[in-house]
Amino acid sequence: MKRYLVITTYPAQGSRNIGDYLITQSLVSLIQRSAPGDVVVEVVWRAAPWKDVVSLIERSDHVFFACLAIRSDMEKTTYPYARRLLESGVPYSILAAGTDLPVKGNSDFCGAIDSGSLDLLRVMSEGARIFTTRGILTQNFCLGVGIKSAVYHGDISFFAPESDDREFTFPEEVRSIVLSDPHRPEKYLSSFSALVAGIRCVFPDASLSVALHGVNDLIQKYCVEEKLDCEEIFKSPARGLEFYNKFDLHVGYRVHGHVNALNRRMPSYLLEQDGRGADYGLSLSRKLSVPNYLQYFPTSAGGIAPLEASISAPQQVISMMYQDSVDGYSRFSGLGAELAEISRRAERTVRAIVDPS
Repeated sequence: MKRYLVITTYPAQGSRNIGDYLITQSLVSLIQRSAPGDVVVEVVWRAAPWKDVVSLIERSDHVFFACLAIRSDMEKTTYPYARRLLESGVPYSILAAGTDLPVKGNSDFCGAIDSGSLDLLRVMSEGARIFTTRGILTQNFCLGVGIKSAVYHGDISFFAPESDDREFTFPEEVRSIVLSDPHRPEKYLSSFSALVAGIRCVFPDASLSVALHGVNDLIQKYCVEEKLDCEEIFKSPARGLEFYNKFDLHVGYRVHGHVNALNRRMPSYLLEQDGRGADYGLSLSRKLSVPNYLQYFPTSAGGIAPLEASISAPQQVISMMYQDSVDGYSRFSGLGAELAEISRRAERTVRAIVDPS
């Protein structure tokens, strides 16, 4: 019996981001589907104490980093036991690595990560059986810092074999919309409020529900005040992802809300909050997203207001939604085949690791 270990970014405590749960479960499903015979798949938190993971690593036939989070302080904070894993000699692969690159302003991508983290990343790439990235921005970053083994494959969360042969279905009339909540809600409350108001104006007959992908007290309070249905889908992740099945389309801020909706072949629109959203927006062949980065705005008195998100971006994305409802969602035509290829590519990649024969 083979044993595999998945190093997860899913914080079972803290934010409890359901998107990281989707990443993890997608990889677990990929391993179970691809490996011959009986297998054991164990999951461990990326920043767990070494004493809690050493025995899991040593008894594993292969270790998978699920959507490796490339960021500063990787060695100290994000993956504190990574070098020990490399020293153990246990084979490993990195699937769908991603990063939050500085997509606003004049920052250089290659200077976004500290030298210690870059050194760890290069060493990890040299020893990895396979190293894939989830977006073309991350892929370009990796090539720019000398990681030549990286290959763009897309997000493993697009693994949805039940949908591989399906195309999108489109509502004749938009009756229900699910909104995914923003990260950093204190900076995005005005943007979110503009999104809600705009949808209510353009789709007055549609019911709205907000899906909380993680702990988000401020947005939850706003929903109560605005009499908006609000579901804490992160509290029961497996069932929570199914919540999207109730709706005609999705719009919002969570990249894995976007992925979850697209996997269900329903129209979906993303407001890009940062480099993670930009990575997804640029990687798919259709324009399904609008940048909504934090920025400074001048005040009427000539000063600079605190950093916040624009309310223009929600208005832009609603314009896309409305015109699509008039034109029959032509931008989504054929997208199912593109997503199916990402899904099948993930399966081929994992199978090459767990069933090389």
